[in-house]
Amino acid sequence: MKISKITIKDFRGFPGEYEFILGEPGKNLLIYGENGSGKSSLFLAIKHFLEASREKLDITQFQNIFVENGEPTVKLDIMAFDANGDRVEGSQTYEWVADASPYGQSMIEETAKTRGCLDYKDLLATHYVHLHSGEVDLFSLLINSLIAHSPNPISNKPFDEEWANINNSVSNRLTVREKEDLNRRIEIFNNGIAALLPDLCLKTNEILDFFNQTITVDLKVQTIADFITKPKQLVEPRIYLKVHYAGQPIEAHHRFLNEARLSAIALSIYFASLLMNPASRLRVIVLDDVLIGIDMSNRMPVLDLLKKRFNDWQIIILTHDRTWFDIIMF
Repeated sequence: MKISKITIKDFRGFPGEYEFILGEPGKNLLIYGENGSGKSSLFLAIKHFLEASREKLDITQFQNIFVENGEPTVKLDIMAFDANGDRVEGSQTYEWVADASPYGQSMIEETAKTRGCLDYKDLLATHYVHLHSGEVDLFSLLINSLIAHSPNPISNKPFDEEWANINNSVSNRLTVREKEDLNRRIEIFNNGIAALLPDLCLKTNEILDFFNQTITVDLKVQTIADFITKPKQLVEPRIYLKVHYAGQPIEAHHRFLNEARLSAIALSIYFASLLMNPASRLRVIVLDDVLIGIDMSNRMPVLDLLKKRFNDWQIIILTHDRTWFDIIMF
């Protein structure tokens, strides 16, 4: 399955209706535009459209401020063809407007669980998430984004759902039996995290090799989830990002490494998590100027990475850098 057309109307930076034709079947898309030209509006249109399949987002909050009676709209035409040239099931136009949304649409919902919509702020999250004594704690980023939809290898339940259920249980009045059940579920959650992290680290380091920065990373479980009865509270795990550079451990790496190496780490963690997400019929990556802080020589490995590891994904790249745009084009 691929996106063949994107239609945006009265949405953020788009007054009136605009169409982006990607062909049948949908091709990759590369867009150049100066700051303020609407690139981020297109990025957010796709990102929020997919998110709206899992939570009831009100599209009217994104209405273009210069269209008084606007009707904000985002449509994705998604299709695929079988060997006979006929459209396969799920090929259709999906719409997000004030009175209709992709909420509950299985095609869009499964895509939302696997999509990679990244902008520069996403990369920063791997450097500055919850600092404890100079350490970068990635637990919140992992559970809310990176491995949110990955199944716990022990319970086979998505990690975000499992953690949400644990949190909800803690807020209730618990019997002795319910406390025992809660502690059992916390143990399964902790064991699942411990079982999944080595694979995530392995894939992250494999992708880091593309950047030739002599860097390796490890995700270390510093503390596990725990339930304390007095006072009643759920203690979140701490998962520290540890970095080795040229074989040497780097303390406070987010203060030591340069922009190119920090970006390489961030991109590698995000791309590795995409490879671990459940498979979907439509797999799409949208990159909104994620490489603006690094020079051209450090951008080229990203193209090689996308070609070799994400060749069957649909790629949408947005950039304000005309030189970078021309290099990708030719």
